[in-house]
Amino acid sequence: MKITNTELAQLVERCFDLSMDARLNINERKDFLAIGKRLRGSLLNLLSAQFKDNTQAVIDANNQLKVLNAKLQDTISVLQNIAQVITQLGSLVKILDDLLKTASSFV
Repeated sequence: MKITNTELAQLVERCFDLSMDARLNINERKDFLAIGKRLRGSLLNLLSAQFKDNTQAVIDANNQLKVLNAKLQDTISVLQNIAQVITQLGSLVKILDDLLKTASSFV
């Protein structure tokens, strides 16, 4: 039995991606970088590790990897959605500004 290395590798990659995402504050980026480095170290050490079948700690770790990967993917999606909404809001502001230029009078 082994740790799901692909899940762990994805988690490391997502942490590093978020550590460079300017939409997060500097402390959040630093936290993601530190955690990504620690997870990368764990990945390197666990790549060749074998455990007895049905080892509960491995089962728990694999489940947690899956859950956290999904949460980080959701976080990335939310950040992308926020960026899209901000862009759309900026477009709306421009449309409204242009609309105000065409108003014949204000009540």
